[in-house]
Amino acid sequence: MHGNLLHVNILASLFQNAVTAFTPRLIRAMRKKYRAVGSMWLILPLLAIFLGVVPAHAVAKEQAEEVEQFAKTRNILFARIEKSLLTYDVNMGKKHIIDHYFSPLHAMSVYRELLLWSQANPQDKSTVEDLLGMIREGMVAVVRDSGAGLPLSNWQGSGQPISVPYALTLPRYQVIPDFEDSATLEWAVTQADSRVISPGDVGQSMAVKALMIEIDRSDSGRAYAALFLASALQELDILASRLFMTESLVQEAIKEPELDTASIQGKDSGRGVQMRLATMPKELGASGSRQVWKMKLGPVAKGLHVPEVVVPNQTGAWSVKNDQSVLKSQALLLQGLSHLYRLLSMNEVIEPLLVAGRVHGMSVPEWRKLARRTMDVVYSSMLANHFDATAGSFSSTYHKRTGGQDGVIYLEDASHLMAALETLVRTLPSGDQVSISARKHLLAQAAYVSKALSTRRGLPRGLMLKNGAHMRSLTRSFSFPVAAMSIMLVAEDIAGDGRFHAEITKLYQSTHKRFWTEHTGVYRAAEGARVSAYDGVRFGNTISWLRRMELFSPDAADFDQQVRSVIQVVLKDAGLLQGEGPANGEPRSPEEIIRDDVPAFIATLDNVKDSEVSVPIQEFIEHAMDQDGDGSPGCRYAGDVFGAAPVVIIQVGVNTPFESRIKSGNLNYGF
Repeated sequence: MHGNLLHVNILASLFQNAVTAFTPRLIRAMRKKYRAVGSMWLILPLLAIFLGVVPAHAVAKEQAEEVEQFAKTRNILFARIEKSLLTYDVNMGKKHIIDHYFSPLHAMSVYRELLLWSQANPQDKSTVEDLLGMIREGMVAVVRDSGAGLPLSNWQGSGQPISVPYALTLPRYQVIPDFEDSATLEWAVTQADSRVISPGDVGQSMAVKALMIEIDRSDSGRAYAALFLASALQELDILASRLFMTESLVQEAIKEPELDTASIQGKDSGRGVQMRLATMPKELGASGSRQVWKMKLGPVAKGLHVPEVVVPNQTGAWSVKNDQSVLKSQALLLQGLSHLYRLLSMNEVIEPLLVAGRVHGMSVPEWRKLARRTMDVVYSSMLANHFDATAGSFSSTYHKRTGGQDGVIYLEDASHLMAALETLVRTLPSGDQVSISARKHLLAQAAYVSKALSTRRGLPRGLMLKNGAHMRSLTRSFSFPVAAMSIMLVAEDIAGDGRFHAEITKLYQSTHKRFWTEHTGVYRAAEGARVSAYDGVRFGNTISWLRRMELFSPDAADFDQQVRSVIQVVLKDAGLLQGEGPANGEPRSPEEIIRDDVPAFIATLDNVKDSEVSVPIQEFIEHAMDQDGDGSPGCRYAGDVFGAAPVVIIQVGVNTPFESRIKSGNLNYGF
């Protein structure tokens, strides 16, 4: 009897300890779908209560604590998801934004090459329409809405349109954007903005506007053609009327400081003055004046050039910040002028955009004459300032003050020069003297580069003009072979005699093997790079090179596929194209998603294991940020309170690993 009672007490004690230990688990299990009400474990606490081993109030207390903890967990999840939605960082997951500012040099380089590729592939209507729509949205955001440039005068339409864009601005809206109200789409002003003007920016802005009018013949394109034309012509007017620089020697009076006679030995003040005059600089006479160089900005005139950096102001007294002539900028300016001149010669395109046969108060023949004169002066000054007749090559920089060149030609600068000369040759009649000169210098420059590269192994960053020596770089950049091949591809196309064929083929074979990533579908920025930085200029140069290779190579389909892959990976997936734009409508706000969707979403996590809960949360956030599923975050969510304009930004990073695809089969762009 006593033995049986002792045995029962021992069992009851063990049972009580077991139930006490397991009760929290059991209560937690009650809210799990996979532990149904009929589970055997649910019988134990009921049996314990029935036997009086565990008091009922203890179970109720445990249940209350679990409910409270469950509510806390939900609140924590809600707060974390809310924070992620309100402060979404485009660097999360698949994107790596390096520089999210807007630069006309980088953005227009992208737009220009996409327009030229679209022009060369009219048969692919769906892709061309997609690209033209993207470019149109970006250009409308810049020209009509941004306010980030010199105001467009006498414009009667909506928005705050500009002509010349500033060199650096932040494409972020100041208020919640309403795409039906352009007044809400003006960009914010920041201390990091660079409100200066460069010839390369002006040239590429003109080029893209001219190409948009020429190529985008859709109803939407025609709707903005008059705006783009007015903006481009005001750029030409500003350029031709005030941006050319000259220097002159002027006599400047020098105010002499009062002499401290106490510090001069000898009490004779006359002797002290004589000592002071004897120590004055030679350029100063006894009258205290000297000749100094004064920089002035004025209208286009023979022998003048557009300085590298000009600072505008409201009074019209603009100043020169950098007086150098930079070959790349001058070439980009010449290219833009050539495209605009070509457009002004297309009467069937221009005439529907005129009011009483005029635009900005001038007739089309008058604008065409001004464009031609400006184009000729830019070309002649580029020859005078940059061409080294002894070496037979252009130099990259001309210093106005010293009247000297830097004695170096960088391959990338030479490739921009070749593109500009090609545009000039194709724009002007074959018998035109400027066209003949441009063709001669184009072929000579290609021959110089080809000969210099053949003397040594490896591709340099640039070449020394005095002896052809290679300027090496610490990294083997993808830009070097692209520039070298582009130089020879342009010359090969113009010459048409196969003189550069073998060299182009050899360069491509070595370049593709070293830089192409098959599983990612993009070229590495440098040999061995696992993360490749792509800015707008590099992207534009790559598309330009591939477009030319498509025409050059019998394997045109391969290069066509490479173009499409680079556009998808860099422009869309990696986020070089920053926002989504008005075509998709204003996306739902984070506040709306938090209010309407987050509570229901959190409820679905009750059935997910703790170790797996991060996956659906990340998917939910990514879907909310990219509501149209195109791989780029929406306008409202691209880095600031009110979001980004749908434009191309300066630079992004693209993951270019050496590993194969991840298990899911998706491209791995994680950082």
